[in-house]
Amino acid sequence: MLKISIVTPLFNQARFLEECLLSVKEKNYSNLKHKVVDGASTDGTVGILKHYSELSGWEHLRWLSEPDRCQADTINKGLTLATG
Repeated sequence: MLKISIVTPLFNQARFLEECLLSVKEKNYSNLKHKVVDGASTDGTVGILKHYSELSGWEHLRWLSEPDRCQADTINKGLTLATG
């Protein structure tokens, strides 16, 4: 089975994050990994990521939150984390 990695770069997008996470989870593809790379958001994004990543059935979700230089930097970080 083909391994798929979805990379989601974001910054202060808490109001959209849950919908994004649920949309990826609904794909029900067993070899899917979701890498969320956050640029050190201050709007509750990290709390949402912590919550979902600690739930059973969310092992496909991995995330990183740290300051970045720009959106391209965030995307590049995500691509280096991708394995699919």
